[in-house]
Amino acid sequence: MKTIKKYILGLCAVAMFSMTSCYDLDQLPNDQVAVDFANTTQAEQVLTGVYNALNVDWIFGGRYGWDNCSDIAWCSNGWWASYDHYDIAHGNISVWSSRVRDTWRRTFVVIQRANRFLANLKSAEGNTSARGKEMEGEARFIRALMYFDMLQLWGGVPLYNEDNVFEEATLPRSSEAEVRAMIIDDLEFAAANCADNAAGTKVGQVSRGAAYALLGKVYLQNKQYNEAIAAFQNVINKGYALEADYRNLFRPSGAGLVPDGADNGKEEVFVIEHSKDMSNRFGFNTQHLSTRSARGGGINVSRPLPTWVYSFKAKDGKTFDEKAKEILGDEAYALFRSDNLNDRVKFWGSVAIGYREGDENKDGQTYDKDGKVIDKFEIGRVVATDGSFSGYTPYRDKIRELWAALDPRLGYSVILPYEFYDGYGTTNYDDYIKYGAEAKLGTVSVESIVWGYVNKDGAAVTNTHGNTNLHLLVQEYGQTSYVWRKFVEEGDWNGTNPDRNQNPVNWPVIRYADVLLMLAEAYVGAGQAGQATQYVNQVRARVGMPALDSVTMEDIQAERSWEFAMEGHRFWDLRRWGNYVAKTNGLIEADVFGVARGANPRSIPESNGGFWPIDGWEMGMNPNLQQTPGW
Repeated sequence: MKTIKKYILGLCAVAMFSMTSCYDLDQLPNDQVAVDFANTTQAEQVLTGVYNALNVDWIFGGRYGWDNCSDIAWCSNGWWASYDHYDIAHGNISVWSSRVRDTWRRTFVVIQRANRFLANLKSAEGNTSARGKEMEGEARFIRALMYFDMLQLWGGVPLYNEDNVFEEATLPRSSEAEVRAMIIDDLEFAAANCADNAAGTKVGQVSRGAAYALLGKVYLQNKQYNEAIAAFQNVINKGYALEADYRNLFRPSGAGLVPDGADNGKEEVFVIEHSKDMSNRFGFNTQHLSTRSARGGGINVSRPLPTWVYSFKAKDGKTFDEKAKEILGDEAYALFRSDNLNDRVKFWGSVAIGYREGDENKDGQTYDKDGKVIDKFEIGRVVATDGSFSGYTPYRDKIRELWAALDPRLGYSVILPYEFYDGYGTTNYDDYIKYGAEAKLGTVSVESIVWGYVNKDGAAVTNTHGNTNLHLLVQEYGQTSYVWRKFVEEGDWNGTNPDRNQNPVNWPVIRYADVLLMLAEAYVGAGQAGQATQYVNQVRARVGMPALDSVTMEDIQAERSWEFAMEGHRFWDLRRWGNYVAKTNGLIEADVFGVARGANPRSIPESNGGFWPIDGWEMGMNPNLQQTPGW
């Protein structure tokens, strides 16, 4: 652990502060910034560095990757561990896993920053103003937030605070109860002392509402339902409300968009703030959320599991399959659910390149995938690999009708077959053929139907080039999958996002909808399900879904999967409910055609449904640590 101390101090130096007591500016070391913690302005600048630590990978940077470990999404090969979480999703963690080590160390980085800030604030004895107490509460909230993650992953862990800032870091593990007690104490202090910000203001600053919301979640995780209810009710009284348009929660506010985004709105209880001014280069990475047509990476990105897509219900309450059979008819439904790949291809209409009215090639010509000029061009038709025409599936309009009949959160979260998406970059097939993958920039509406190839007889043909920089939304290497829409920019969002690594949308740690559904869960857990229904129905009403007469825990679990997809909650939810292994084992990582992308279904060891091991290097550096039982 001594090396962790150096790593933490190195990160602090990058942030240009050293959390030491008051120094004269002429004193050594002259490569550190002297901070007078009795000066509120200077103390706030240091506190900003504590907040900033939340945005790194394995903390809230790439937080959406945790959903790849759940029954919502998957990722294919594990090249970018902090975003795809591949090894965790497949149960490939051990005492020597870098995933385990990075999560442990980076979480303690944030805890160390909070502790050093608190220690110096305490020793200054000059910042006893109301703002001083608020700052103390904010730092203690951040420390509690980090220890809560550790509590859920490891159970008991070493407890360091402002009185024992870990210089040597050789404390043994405290018990789960002791860790939880410290978290609760920190959050109760924050709830009593943080600013009572009006909803929609200073959403990146810890408020009393945020403290009560996290406190309720801590109680909920420990099945202390009555205490959770009391905490969540305190949030209800703080003036938060659901935004009218679900989609705008994941678009940047203040960017001149119509309608404007709501990532700084009345629903946000606590967020990681990102800059709308891209000159500051402070956003989050969306490269691993979509295709290159949407400025994602195209490979190794997160993809929705078809089983999750088909879990959505219709607006009239029918299941996906009931509604699909009703709208598609028996013949099309049989093709859709067939065990035969060619039947499924006939249903979806696998194509090479689709044009729609208004599209034009640069020289008036139409090309096949090899650059051969096609003599005949028809609007609404597609070019097969041999240059002949193979029409769209005859079920295209019915497929669109099916999507429109379902819970709107599906279409708001996923780019669905035969829907349109305003792509960004080289999205024109002709540009690819004539100029290569790095052709001109431009915004072109992309129809997400182009997921493979058929010959003139309709048989599936392998996509040989697999490039996403076309007028299509197929992913690289022929990965013909559903594609995420949530958080993914349309066009360039009015110039606010020129870099896929700097998405300006705030990351929602706690939304008011989360509070409502957790409150409903607490009421059901407390045996008061009748009180839960109203809160679930508030969330459903926002997207036009019908009210439920009553709710069960299973209803709430499903509602959370639809409401919070790719917001990084599902992995933690499943572990709280104790059904992580049951919900993930046996899942096949399949594409839209039902073709498995992995060799085998997921097989998660039972041990991975419990607490994680402590990294072997940490065990070697701290002789007082005891390994997690079973590891």
